[in-house]
Amino acid sequence: MPLPDLQAYHDYTLQHGLPLWRIEMQLAQIAMLLDAQRQPGKTLRLKDYLIKPVSAEPENDLPDEPTPEQVEALVNAIDFKPRPKRRRPDTEATP
Repeated sequence: MPLPDLQAYHDYTLQHGLPLWRIEMQLAQIAMLLDAQRQPGKTLRLKDYLIKPVSAEPENDLPDEPTPEQVEALVNAIDFKPRPKRRRPDTEATP
């Protein structure tokens, strides 16, 4: 995986959560909906149905932008070696 793709995936997971977290969120919403239908007057909160509750302000939970040293440490930790670009053979036709 090229380094820009790895960084893009990292940024995406910070904004949208990992697939397992999204599934947990959807299941919690379903459970809350079913409970609201059983007990119409009760005040319900989504965080009561989550295994690991999230804060009310998720944007504050995001870490700061990684420094170049942190990126380099990550690249070294996972032994990242980008693939060399393929060279295209010359397409010029010889007469």
